[in-house]
Amino acid sequence: MFPIEIELKMKREEFNIRLQNYVAKYKMEYIDAVIKICEEAEIDIEDVGQLIDERTKVVLEDEFRSMRMLPKINQLPL
Repeated sequence: MFPIEIELKMKREEFNIRLQNYVAKYKMEYIDAVIKICEEAEIDIEDVGQLIDERTKVVLEDEFRSMRMLPKINQLPL
C-alpha cells in the first residue's frame, strides 16, 4: 500500500498563528478556536492533528482533561 498524503489547505505555522490570535482576540478556549478555524478553512477536524504544534497539543490535552474528556493523570502534590 502507498501512504496517503492529505493535502491541507493551511500550513502548520499559519494554523498555529491563527489559533493563537483567535484565543487571544476572542478569549476562546483552544478547542473552540480549533473548531472555528476548521469550519472557516473547510479542514476536516480529524486532519488537524498534523497542523497543531507540540505546545498547543499540551494545552489542548489539559483542556480535555479539565472537561473530563480524557482520564486524569496522577500527579504528585507540589
